[in-house]
Amino acid sequence: MGNFKIVKLLDAINLNINTDGTLNKYDATAPPGVSDDGVAGYSVGSHWIDVTGDEAYIAVDVTTGAAVWRNVSTFEEMDFLQAQFMFNF
Repeated sequence: MGNFKIVKLLDAINLNINTDGTLNKYDATAPPGVSDDGVAGYSVGSHWIDVTGDEAYIAVDVTTGAAVWRNVSTFEEMDFLQAQFMFNF
C-alpha cells in the first residue's frame, strides 16, 4: 500500500489531527517498539508513520515497556469498516 493510501486511511478515521494533545510520530525511520509507550508520551490511538518502510501503525496498548502497535498499512475493506465502527465516523 502506498503512502497516499495510508494517509487517506488515517484521514478517513480522523487520526491525522489530534486536538487532545496525543503524541504522534510522522517521520519515523523504523517501526515503533515496546519502549514507545506511555512513559515516552504515547497514548492509545497515537499513530506512527515509518517513512522508510512505508508502514503506518496505531498504538493499542501503551503499557510501560510493553507497548503494542497495530500495523494498519494492510487494512482491507473489512478492516476499514471495523475502524469506522470503532471510531464512530
